[in-house]
Amino acid sequence: GRRRELGFDVFATVQDQVYGGAADEHDPVTRAVRETAGEILSFDGRPIEAYYHSTCAGQTAAIDEVWNERPVPYLVSVRDVDPATGEAYDRSSSRFRWTQRWTAEQINSVLARTLRDSVRGGGAVGQVRDMRVLERTPSGRVRAMRIETTSGAFTVGKDRVRWILLTPAGVPLNSSKFDVEVVRGADGRVAEVVATGGGWGHGIGMCQVGAMGRARAGQDYRTILSAYYRGARLRDLY
Repeated sequence: GRRRELGFDVFATVQDQVYGGAADEHDPVTRAVRETAGEILSFDGRPIEAYYHSTCAGQTAAIDEVWNERPVPYLVSVRDVDPATGEAYDRSSSRFRWTQRWTAEQINSVLARTLRDSVRGGGAVGQVRDMRVLERTPSGRVRAMRIETTSGAFTVGKDRVRWILLTPAGVPLNSSKFDVEVVRGADGRVAEVVATGGGWGHGIGMCQVGAMGRARAGQDYRTILSAYYRGARLRDLY
């Protein structure tokens, strides 16, 4: 009921799973909704915060790795690999592995916007001199990254790094699970920045492509949910 005053329930964005309206619904999904009507996931008797994302690249993230939140018992890091094959359940995702490149001009333009609020006195961010990962989380995501420019040094990390390193198209980086390489020209100046990583989204909770992989491996929805939301229980409310 949070949007009652707006006259509708869901937005057609990632905030609400990009719901496209009744015309975009499919029979198997409708059947699944009907067959699970009244069921909720709960922890200690309360409904859980069922965060999810597209692709975890074989390992989900604990909520406190990604956001400035306290640990949550059912939102911990989960190894999302099929023990029978040794392969990640979400290996079919187009973002399981990815590479993002910026020319020097592109990365300087991006950082001029995304780091602008971090410059004292409202000065210029400057030109990139170096970038490197300082620390990683247990699931392999960036906890802290140092960006050095002609104006100073900036330390960014956790999920915020995705909004700092916008792509040349202006969208957030796929995930915070990546390595970064600074390519230099013959003059020693930065010519290109290359991020090589895996996953799509914040990495917390259920991995959507991983859930599909688990289903194809024969797991039912109860098993899948218990794998991603550790300790949570399915309850019938009605």
